[in-house]
Amino acid sequence: VEKEEMNAKANFEMLAQKLTDNIKEDKKRVADKTATKAQRMDDAATAKGDLATTEATKAEDEKKLEDTLTSCHSRSVEFEQNQVVRSEEVKAIEKASEILR
Repeated sequence: VEKEEMNAKANFEMLAQKLTDNIKEDKKRVADKTATKAQRMDDAATAKGDLATTEATKAEDEKKLEDTLTSCHSRSVEFEQNQVVRSEEVKAIEKASEILR
């Protein structure tokens, strides 16, 4: 009977130690996962801030591009009109030059 009690006590102590070790390991896992979650939340907040800044910059750049393209188109049209005027002026000068000869 004493041997059975000793075996039962030893089994109980081994089980208690195993459960204690499991509890410690689980607490460590919880702490690690909590830290990882906090880091990911921080990273997500930073990424959202970066996204907002990037979107604002992109909108400004697109507006600037649109303004530049509009300006270039206007100058191109103006240049073409000036070319027509210059061509007419050259013809008028040539005609005046022929008349003066």
